[in-house]
Amino acid sequence: MVTFEQYMDALSPDSRAAVGAFYGGASAGNPYGSINPYAYSGMSRRDAPGDQLYADIVRAQTADYLNRFAPIENYLASQITATGTRSLEGDLERTRSAVIGAGSNVAAQQGRAMERFGVQREADLANQNSTVSALVGGLNDTRLRDQDRRMALLTGGLGALSQKARSSQ
Repeated sequence: MVTFEQYMDALSPDSRAAVGAFYGGASAGNPYGSINPYAYSGMSRRDAPGDQLYADIVRAQTADYLNRFAPIENYLASQITATGTRSLEGDLERTRSAVIGAGSNVAAQQGRAMERFGVQREADLANQNSTVSALVGGLNDTRLRDQDRRMALLTGGLGALSQKARSSQ
């Protein structure tokens, strides 16, 4: 029977590095590092050594999931509300700030352009209406995006968010 160390010694340096990184230990970030693939090699076939090794792998995968992914899933699930997500208020505030800032920027640019020609102007109602219209559209779109985020969290479709974002541009 060949030990793991003997097997590693027989490998090329590149292969040894790759296998060592894979089986390097849980401290190296590898959930399978503590599994010895030869732990059950001396057992009788009646004792199902393959099943026992498979059980070790499943336990390692479960522990890895519980340590790395379950906390993130729990956090995301806690963000879901009855009507959207907890991110909605922050998103709405950023939308308001962006649209109102852009509207005041456009108004200031138009004012400076009119002053160059010596024209006095009163408050531009058309610009105000455009700003309000853009604000309403932006807030509605923000609410729709939040509902999409909520549905993605509920259905587990977060993996496709980047594709959805690219296709909606």
